Amino acid sequence: MSNKKDPLEDLFINGDQINKELLRDVLSSLILIDKKTSKPVLQPLFYELNIKHKLIAYLLYRRILLLLSVIEAKQLGITGIEIEHEIGIKQGSLYPEFRSLNRIIGNSKEMGGYYILDHSLNAAILILREVLRKACEKLNHERQLK
Repeated sequence: MSNKKDPLEDLFINGDQINKELLRDVLSSLILIDKKTSKPVLQPLFYELNIKHKLIAYLLYRRILLLLSVIEAKQLGITGIEIEHEIGIKQGSLYPEFRSLNRIIGNSKEMGGYYILDHSLNAAILILREVLRKACEKLNHERQLK
């Protein structure tokens, strides 16, 4: 009998497995975390994002709090009122974005509100990475024009 591992087994992962380095790299230019309070410290580039991308960034920040055991799973979700209080986006502006992102954002009373679905974490990270890539290209283009 052979003890060789079947190479196809490498395709099996945990559904919530994410690239933590990529998450750090993407979020570090948008939101940092206060060591004492664990509150978000919004970076200048965060304010350049549209509402949809601000929402994704903020919900990823919440996921980091869970990954670092700052909050429990039942605290992962957040309500529209709490989002408005934390990052200043009016609730009325949030709900159309929640609907447009319904494939990556869930809403659960058990989780405390809105959160990025486990199976969509990598997709959310890649959305922000693409936004940041475009912002860098734009900045480089503007520098070349000067």
